Amino acid sequence: MIKKIFVTFIIFGVFYSCSPSNPEPTVGTEEYYLEKIKIEDRESMFQLGLLYQEQGKFELAEKYYLMASEHSDSNAMNNLGNLYKKQEKFELAERLFLMAIKYDNKLALYNLGLLYHDQEKFKLAEKYYLMAIENNNYDAMINLSVLYYEQGKYKLAEKYAKMAYDNGVEGAKNLLDEIRK
Repeated sequence: MIKKIFVTFIIFGVFYSCSPSNPEPTVGTEEYYLEKIKIEDRESMFQLGLLYQEQGKFELAEKYYLMASEHSDSNAMNNLGNLYKKQEKFELAERLFLMAIKYDNKLALYNLGLLYHDQEKFKLAEKYYLMAIENNNYDAMINLSVLYYEQGKYKLAEKYAKMAYDNGVEGAKNLLDEIRK
């Protein structure tokens, strides 16, 4: 009888020692990314920034985007630029977009064009929209068309609206019809 109890305790002990006391956090959760940043994982820093931004926790989003940016994550720089733009911190937004561009982030070209367009810096907006278009950003086509339309450059506006339409950009047909009136 004692032998049976002893064997039972040994089996229970082996089973208990093999079961995880702290199971791994689920991939994609806040806990998962917080655990990963302890090992300087820049993708997790970026994902935490994204998660917090989606939750409206902008100070935390900024914190983790900055951490990822310090590890040369151009997507974090770009997203942080957008976050600053929404907060009307235009100089910071511009700086982050330019940094992202230095790391070859193509989307930052478009976002910088949008920033300059909103600030009515039309020459700079045009420059960055054109650079984004060279990198196949179809949304830049429609925004450049709008920029030209606002300036009364209707032939150029039509050219880029048609280009956007030909590439399936939503709203391009309506803009093209408006320009052709």
